[in-house]
Amino acid sequence: MKTKLLLLLIMFFSNIYVSSAQKALNFDGVNDYVVGTNNASLNTSQGTIEAWIKTSNAGAGLRGIMAKPQQYGIVLKDNNLAVAEWGQGEKNTNVNLADGIWHHVAFSFNNMVANGSKLYIDGLPVLAFTYQVVAGSGQQILVGTSSKYQQYFNGAIDQVRVWNTQKTDAEILANYNKCLNGNETGLVMYWNFDEATGTTITDLSGNNNNGALTNMNASSIWVSGYDCNLIVYYSFNGNARDESGNGHHGTLAGPVLTTDKDGNAESAYYFDGADDYIDLGDWENGGAMTMTFWARWDAFNNYSRIIDLGNGSSSNNIIISNYQTNNGLFFSTYTNGETKLITTNTITQSQWDFYAATFGINGVMTVYKNGSQINQKTNGVKPNTLLRTNQFIGKSNFSQDDYFKGAIDELRIYQTTLSDTEILNLYTYNTLKVDKIENIATSTFYVFKNTLCFKNTQNIPEIKSVEIYNLLGQNVFKTSKITAQINLNQLQKGIYIVKVDTKNNRFSTLKFILQ
Repeated sequence: MKTKLLLLLIMFFSNIYVSSAQKALNFDGVNDYVVGTNNASLNTSQGTIEAWIKTSNAGAGLRGIMAKPQQYGIVLKDNNLAVAEWGQGEKNTNVNLADGIWHHVAFSFNNMVANGSKLYIDGLPVLAFTYQVVAGSGQQILVGTSSKYQQYFNGAIDQVRVWNTQKTDAEILANYNKCLNGNETGLVMYWNFDEATGTTITDLSGNNNNGALTNMNASSIWVSGYDCNLIVYYSFNGNARDESGNGHHGTLAGPVLTTDKDGNAESAYYFDGADDYIDLGDWENGGAMTMTFWARWDAFNNYSRIIDLGNGSSSNNIIISNYQTNNGLFFSTYTNGETKLITTNTITQSQWDFYAATFGINGVMTVYKNGSQINQKTNGVKPNTLLRTNQFIGKSNFSQDDYFKGAIDELRIYQTTLSDTEILNLYTYNTLKVDKIENIATSTFYVFKNTLCFKNTQNIPEIKSVEIYNLLGQNVFKTSKITAQINLNQLQKGIYIVKVDTKNNRFSTLKFILQ
């Protein structure tokens, strides 16, 4: 399986990987939490609280996601979603969320109304019950703990929201995966954790319900957050699950797991070009969009699809394929007729490359290869926003077209137009990957006067290689001839990342400035 690493670039660029620099807080499960206010706006006996969470193991017992003690709270109990009800125990869904992917959790409550309170996972209700709210408890709102047993959440939390209105099933389903502006009716607290610095979490609802980091190292707790513009994300890391949190999981019809571009086993899907495809199910999309993926064409079958999102042939299709039976890239939409963008001599057969295609809000259609723009149609159109029911990877909605032969990996679709920089960053993120992540001490080496120096020459036989990358993720230097001092004057002035690999598959990285 593949494990991704952006080396120190992920700490250097705050907007890498996700669009709009969306961040989350990572809680250590020991004593990390955020404390908010006890403002009157939060003292409600009827309302809704919600958040996005990601954990592989939140910890044993009751681990608070967010709570206003003695009033309302949502927790994981032995990794199962539950609510805390002070003096009454917990209401437990028995749904385990410790799977390492983003999930939306919500709790709508109405004090002492019979079965008038509900828990939701990924937009859907999973448990209804009667719940008691103790009004005016005088306690501050908390994220990362519930204070009940002084146990803390282990994992990432994002997009924390408190409403003084009880959301309906339809409202939660329609809006759980959407970005907020902060001025929505009934929103009394909204933390999106996009600060990426400092110790204060700003309430974007305008109600001054700000939060303060507690026992948290502000330099190391910011991680990539849930991207509310991301519709689907198929990493193909052993399966065709949608890792965006939106639940649009793919159904396999023939493709088999294969090695990805970095040599990681069972980390991409191979399509045989005869009848293999993945069915993406039914979901709404359209408007301003971005589609990105890695692909290796092993043959140029007639209009062989990477994706075809539509409702049949010539019915609101969104298409990315090779052009006819050659190596051109074909990007089109059927919106009041067909609008297409053809880029000739683009695809290199039997080679992994990164591609992106965007629809702008004004209809501009743009395509990219390996992070660089290669073609654009300014008088294009954007697709209609509607429910599409025939959505495939590797298969066409048109009977005369062929199946895709080759491998596909890391497919994402965004409900927004990513910028040139965001697409370049996404490409760069995916070009710097290693398989095993075990750090060695950076104190064993340093850069001084444009020279890489190793402090202890006795350790040099343990070093396998030294690699240096620029901030575009490009490898600019590599050597396996390790000496106590390695001169770097052949590199241009700038900022670089050095990666030192040992023979037992451990490594460390260091950012430095070459002057």
